[in-house]
Amino acid sequence: MARAASIAPRGGPGHSSSTALRALRVLEEIGANPAPLSVADVAQRVGIDPAVAYRMLVTLFGAGYLLRDASGRRYRLSHKLVSLSRHLLVESRRTAKGRQIVSVNFEIGERSRLHYTAIGKAVLAFQDSAFIERVIAAGLPRRATRTITGSDALRAECARNRAQGYAYDDFEFAEDMRCVAVPVFEPGGKVESGISISGPIPRFDHAKLDALRDRMLVAARKLSERLSGR
Repeated sequence: MARAASIAPRGGPGHSSSTALRALRVLEEIGANPAPLSVADVAQRVGIDPAVAYRMLVTLFGAGYLLRDASGRRYRLSHKLVSLSRHLLVESRRTAKGRQIVSVNFEIGERSRLHYTAIGKAVLAFQDSAFIERVIAAGLPRRATRTITGSDALRAECARNRAQGYAYDDFEFAEDMRCVAVPVFEPGGKVESGISISGPIPRFDHAKLDALRDRMLVAARKLSERLSGR
């Protein structure tokens, strides 16, 4: 049975688009369920014809707001929606004591250059060569002491990270901070996200990073299997 509409038009009759409202209802229903939904699921929950539900799902998928599972028949939200809301969420900040970073808090949906963060490098390593070359062509500005700024160095870093399945940030994003990140694989081997942990140098030596990395690889593998419907 379809749920009562949670989105109510504010402009009254003649000032709203029923198609747009239905599309938003579709996104709400998919977002409210931890498991991906099929066309039939969406049609029943939103209270629309399956043919209409199919067209909306295909349109939202094509626009990048939805992802399909491995079967190609069920849909879930993509990270594009998170990015859209980034300006409404808590502003990023750093809490520091003296000159040493104690913690780093990032705004949800915040974007940084791929070449100077562990998560960026973990994702970049699993893109095709054309994508990597576009990143290089856009410039590799220095962010911290050990930021990779050379094109050959970044290509080598991508190859190394792809082979080992994880990436480190060692004074590349900020002074006195280290980070480790692992990629999360979506259906078809696509990588658009990952898991990362950052911390100040005194607490995050290389042994600590390696221990965290091993646990993160296990978590990322389980998450990748879930996203792929396995």
